[in-house]
Amino acid sequence: MKETKIKEKLTPLLAKAFNVKQEDVKGDRTTDFIVRIGENESEWYYFELKSTDKSEPGGRKDKEKYFGAASLSQLIEAEKHPNHYYFILASQDNDNITYGFATPDELLSYLTGYYMHADFNIPETELQNTCTKEETFLDRCHMLQKGELPHTLSPKDNQNNDKINRLKEIIKTQSKTNT
Repeated sequence: MKETKIKEKLTPLLAKAFNVKQEDVKGDRTTDFIVRIGENESEWYYFELKSTDKSEPGGRKDKEKYFGAASLSQLIEAEKHPNHYYFILASQDNDNITYGFATPDELLSYLTGYYMHADFNIPETELQNTCTKEETFLDRCHMLQKGELPHTLSPKDNQNNDKINRLKEIIKTQSKTNT
């Protein structure tokens, strides 16, 4: 998928949702979008885009699953900003883009393995409260700011709980070392 297309659509949407200029929505080496509200970093929101394309030739083999990976660096950043870091799950089918939000813990509950990144595999039936309309996306961002976001994923019991717990320990240790 041309993730760039989705990023191009998300930048103005996030700017509008958080009432900031587009130049205040920038990424860095570990995070796709950082919405800078004010000067204080504790007021900033961090969004990492995870996308998949149903229509891309030679793309997704299993169109009923959303899959991807989150780097260890991304998960460490998430640990540093626990109430302000979200994954945007985007799925494109031709011209239609569906968006949803997930916390790092929700995403990790779908962990299938990890080495230098955490792989996840999410059945499409598990995605809830997704949106395709701009107004709904903006509403979700406003809810997120109030701490009332309807989550796209419900954490699930995972047979990889030991792996998840080991990965969480690594992330916590690394986030303390990298501060």
